[in-house]
Amino acid sequence: MIIIVGAGIFGATAALSLCKRGQKVTLVDSGPLPRPNLLAASVDSSRAVRSEYGDDLFYVDLAKQAIEIWREEWNLRWGERLYEQAGMLLASSQPLEVESFESHCYASVLKRKEAVERMQPSTLAQRFPQWSADAWVDGYFNPAAGFAKAERSLVLLLAEARAAGVEMKGECTMAELLMIGDRVEGVRCSNGREFHGDLVLLATGAWSPNLHPALRPVLEPSAQTLVYFKPADPRPYAADRFPFWAWDIARLGWYGFPASEDGLVKVGHHGSGRKLAVDCRDPDPRVEPELRSFLATVLPGLAAAPTIATKVCFYTDSIDGDFWIGAVPGQAGLFVATGGSGHAFKFAPVLGDIIANAVEGVSDPRLARFAWREPESGAGEQARAGLPGGR
Repeated sequence: MIIIVGAGIFGATAALSLCKRGQKVTLVDSGPLPRPNLLAASVDSSRAVRSEYGDDLFYVDLAKQAIEIWREEWNLRWGERLYEQAGMLLASSQPLEVESFESHCYASVLKRKEAVERMQPSTLAQRFPQWSADAWVDGYFNPAAGFAKAERSLVLLLAEARAAGVEMKGECTMAELLMIGDRVEGVRCSNGREFHGDLVLLATGAWSPNLHPALRPVLEPSAQTLVYFKPADPRPYAADRFPFWAWDIARLGWYGFPASEDGLVKVGHHGSGRKLAVDCRDPDPRVEPELRSFLATVLPGLAAAPTIATKVCFYTDSIDGDFWIGAVPGQAGLFVATGGSGHAFKFAPVLGDIIANAVEGVSDPRLARFAWREPESGAGEQARAGLPGGR
């Protein structure tokens, strides 16, 4: 029996993959399973799906694999479009000939033969008139990118996992690990319920450092604020004419999405975030006025749109921006799958098998990037410092 704690995108995909391999799986979460926990980072209207990772070709290639599955399999699997291929507009404050995160992205997508279109101000004005061409310096449009319907995807994954035989235990908040000697053999929840198994997988996102002291030096939650606008006419911001976008992301940090089905346009800021207690969901009051000032320059039609909601979503930042997947050293029977670092959701179609391979000890060269490592900077910094996963 495998006990998985946490039913976000790491835990849900792992539960489904392990169950399909014949493992007995119990999925434990504080939320009312099979509905997802509304505080989980995986729960929101949309998450970006793109292969822009600077010159880090490991993630470029992994993202391309995931995008193909989103498009060719998952959009057919449940009979609805979970992935919208709206494209992505990547703006740079300097020409792409100047070395920058954006120029590295451009070089990498060209190297992988993506059919991207470099944008000049005149082209932008014709293709995407919502944007101020006067503010545009350089950048490109990648038609292969888009966004996933995040909460809906998670709902369907959890439903499929339950139908496949995953036992679900909702409204159970993990309090501590159960030990026999130095071996982990289960978890005890705050309501007194205990779950016993052969091994435990913690997929607990931003709560992970609080649940295990070994994770505190390598994972740090950071609170990111999202703003949801409702323009009077959402049609110019619909996905068929307005792509996911990131504007000078490594410096200014702004990114946003097409209008949702209910006409809301989501914009976020990708940066170091705030250090808050993980259950605190107070938005940063500085974000909205700074955002409106930015929009007045680059997206003037949105600058005066009313704010319908603000939301705090937590990144679980690893020390190097790479995911944290594998066995916990010195504690037999304990594995972790976390460290999304603001960019994990897009990898949902491949994430479950990667985690399952770690748990089952199956050889997988991708796991060298994600296994337990010492707290020092690594190649994955670009993953965290560059584009967001798209809150």
